[in-house]
Amino acid sequence: MNFSSLFKKKKQKKSRNKLQLEVTQSKNTLKISGTFKQPEYYAKELWIVAKEDYEQFKVAEITPTNTFEFSISLDDLLQQLTKEYDKGIFLWYIKIKRPYMPGSDDENILNKDYELVEEEGRKFVEYLIRLGRFQQTRIQGLTYYTKYNQYFIMYITEKGNLSIKLNEELISPVKLQIDRVKRRGSLFKLDGKIFTKSSKIEKAYVHLKGRESKQEYRLHSLNIQSQDELTERKYGLNRYYYSAEIDFAQVGNNSLLDDDVYDVYLGVKFYESNEERLIRVGRPTFRAKLQLTDLSAKNSVEGIIIHPYFTFKAANLSFEIYK
Repeated sequence: MNFSSLFKKKKQKKSRNKLQLEVTQSKNTLKISGTFKQPEYYAKELWIVAKEDYEQFKVAEITPTNTFEFSISLDDLLQQLTKEYDKGIFLWYIKIKRPYMPGSDDENILNKDYELVEEEGRKFVEYLIRLGRFQQTRIQGLTYYTKYNQYFIMYITEKGNLSIKLNEELISPVKLQIDRVKRRGSLFKLDGKIFTKSSKIEKAYVHLKGRESKQEYRLHSLNIQSQDELTERKYGLNRYYYSAEIDFAQVGNNSLLDDDVYDVYLGVKFYESNEERLIRVGRPTFRAKLQLTDLSAKNSVEGIIIHPYFTFKAANLSFEIYK
């Protein structure tokens, strides 16, 4: 089979035949199960292909069926990968077997993308497709697996396919969106969406950082809700709603903030990582841009004006404070 040709098919259409996929990591076992819509569209084998050199590994095999379940030992998988590689990215594929269609399959057979087989007088084709982009995808427990001083992590790519990263840290790109902002007195409210790709949020908080003063403030007035149904419909790529409040009369404890420009971040701890990340808050909707207005805060001694704005290039949220 011509594995290098698999990497040339970059545009992936949504398949109505891929109904359900569930990927669960528990202790030292990985379970991959799912369903295809067509009754004679069979899952047969699981393969891993190295992105670097197209080297392929057969990981598991079952009796061909359109409702499939594979169970993989993570110990065996780690040993198999580290025999030939120190690090790298590996792509999951599933081998499909279905009835041969004269004419439409011939070119792929000629190019060795499909293999033609005959069983009991019937012709079938077998070929690899990327494991992912099912209409409903449920991902559970994916995290680093470590043994023999080696480690890997399975993750969902931006296109919704399952891959492995060997002996390298996974840093999923995170995007935030601001849907609405609102002010009341000294209180600034905002809410929106967080897109974390393969990573799941363990905890998060609002983080203000002064540009000149270097003062930093951690605020826990943040609420995050996982959107599980949307995540399953978006190939297992995680989505969250968030809402946050910043009370400028309370941020500096017993005193108001000093004159400065304060950039807004979310501090996020993901389940698969030991370290927290600071993610810049930005990407406002048109409505959120129109909703920005100044606010003020005061105590018994002094008052401040807070001017919220979105930065010119990246449209990130910042506050200019002056007395």
